Amino acid sequence: MPATAWGIVGGVLLVAHMALEEFGSRVGENAALTLAFMLTTFSIWGIAGYQGTYSSKRLTTGTIAGCWCATLSVLAAVSFGFAQMFSAVPPLAYVATWEEFKRSGWSDVRAFSIANSLDAGFTHLLAGFVAGSLTGSLGGVVARWRRSLASG
Repeated sequence: MPATAWGIVGGVLLVAHMALEEFGSRVGENAALTLAFMLTTFSIWGIAGYQGTYSSKRLTTGTIAGCWCATLSVLAAVSFGFAQMFSAVPPLAYVATWEEFKRSGWSDVRAFSIANSLDAGFTHLLAGFVAGSLTGSLGGVVARWRRSLASG
């Protein structure tokens, strides 16, 4: 399966987790469940890297495959998060109770809410790019190692 398809699978997993958080009586906030979703998603990105390296015999292809896969996954999650935000904006009085708002030093709750959402989206996209590159590279290293065992 190509990296694009793995990226879509990863995106579905991330969106499913977010939906559980929002619509599943906050079951998605369970730490063990969150860890399971994240490890599965990271593994998918590594599999994309493994397959890219194994088929091309180039580690850079695996790194790029993992990065692309993660980018698609996180883009789906961020898009879902923004859609949630625009369809069900939390009341400003509720946002004012958030610890991150209290620590921020901002006085305008509305401006903080917008900036916080944009920051979260950008941060997740950047983290996905980095984590996908790392897990894709790790998958590529495993593919090279398996190839060397098979040939030797």
